[in-house]
Amino acid sequence: MPPVTHTLRPATEDDSEFVYDLKRQALGPYIEATWGWDEAVQRDLHGQQFTPSETQVFVVGATPVGCVRVRRKNDEVVLVSIYILPAWQSKGIGAEALADLLREAHARHVPMRLRVLRVNERAIALYKRHGFEVVETTDTHYVMRAHPPTSLASPRKQAPTRATA
Repeated sequence: MPPVTHTLRPATEDDSEFVYDLKRQALGPYIEATWGWDEAVQRDLHGQQFTPSETQVFVVGATPVGCVRVRRKNDEVVLVSIYILPAWQSKGIGAEALADLLREAHARHVPMRLRVLRVNERAIALYKRHGFEVVETTDTHYVMRAHPPTSLASPRKQAPTRATA
């Protein structure tokens, strides 16, 4: 099934409440399973972490359905977060965004990195399908990385030749 047609638009400060509610709906069950959901703590974290300059909003028609936050560094692309409303999950939006980011990282010849809660098995499976591997494990998270493909132009070892008599 082809992915749902969507567009991306830059986030603004006006998206703060949408992104918070989106996180609560998309990631809330995993946060609840890991630490428990504490509204005051989550509001405080959101206030510290919401960065419109790094965030884009997925829009289907005129409806915002998700967001992606990416930090582009000189030596890597970091997927900070990707949230999609539950009703819009498994429709190809996240997979397409992930594939686009991987193409960007590969074009720049840098790896892509992310962190995912260990209890979020659906996300882990998606990342593995896109070539991510676990490179670090904490009590609560996996750090995963996808490296750009090695160049086909890399030098090859020459096969040994046999001496003829």
